[in-house]
Order: sequence, then C-alpha cells, then structure tokens
Amino acid sequence: MILGASFNVRVFSAGSGIFTWVADSSSIQHNWTNISNSLTPGGSAEELVVTPIYNPHSVYDNHPIGVWWNSSSWTIFNQDLAAMPANAAFNVVAVSGGSGDIFVQTGTASNKVGDYTVISGDSATDNQPGAILECTPLYNPNSVYNNHNIGVWYNAPHWTIYNQDLSAIPNNASFNCIVGPLTS
Repeated sequence: MILGASFNVRVFSAGSGIFTWVADSSSIQHNWTNISNSLTPGGSAEELVVTPIYNPHSVYDNHPIGVWWNSSSWTIFNQDLAAMPANAAFNVVAVSGGSGDIFVQTGTASNKVGDYTVISGDSATDNQPGAILECTPLYNPNSVYNNHNIGVWYNAPHWTIYNQDLSAIPNNASFNCIVGPLTS
C-alpha cells in the first residue's frame, strides 16, 4: 500500500438494494456472475456500483471488474475475460432515482484527457472536493470494455474517473456513478 493513498469509504446497512453477492457455480458463466433479480428490485433502470471484497470466503478476484444489464439480470464481469472464480464476493449498491445523485458518465472526445474523463455539469460533484463519489465500469449502453482498474480524483473544480495504470480511457467507455448521501 502506498503511503498517503486515500479512499472514498461509505458504510451501508444491508437492505433493499444493498447486499453482498457471492459468485457460486449456479451463477457463474465464463467471466461473469448473474445477480439474482430479487436482490435488485428496480431491474435495468437501476445503477449498480460494485466493490470486490475478500470476505466472506477469502477469494481474490484480481481482475478489473464491470457491470452490465444482460436484458434479464445484472451481472458482474471480469473486464479481461478471465474466468470468474467460485466464491468471489462483491459488495453491491443497487439504487434507483431518488436515492441520492446517480448518473452514468461516458468518456467522449469532449470530456476525456488521456487516462481520465471529466465529470462536469453535476451539482453534487462540481466544486465539491468533499463529495463521496463511487463509480463502476458499465458495459452497457456502448459495449465498451475498460480493462483497467479505475479510481476517482478531484481535479478542481471537477471530479474525474481515471485508469490507475494511466492507460487512455476508451472512447464511449461508461461508468455507473453515485454520490452520497444514500439511504437504504
């Protein structure tokens, strides 16, 4: 761990749309795991933000992840197409409109600079260095992989989403983003 590294951290109580998902043999297909629809009450209209976790089964999924709506359920997938390991676990926040500020950021020629895309025009993030912003790569709607671990960075007066290995953000790469506060 690099000295001085910082992280946006939020603690949620489990509830409707806030849960831990564990990939098992019944949910895994190749490099993805299908999430049970009963856990994501709003279906495709929701935003999903996902974080890999080591517990409860002590399994690493050491791959850049993303999410996509496959026309019947949400999935979590490995961007590099590596097989999804059994018992890989993820904290999931599935929110619908009215649950805080939720949006999709898409990297375009007008908002990309090398390894990052600038989020602008959002009152919850513009000029808000203390905002708690969380983002997850989204395969839909543009069918673009971003096979890189991402982070967020406040570059006054805007927040950005960046590739941690400094690789260029692909054209039309999309990200589900939420900025708090959110309630369950």
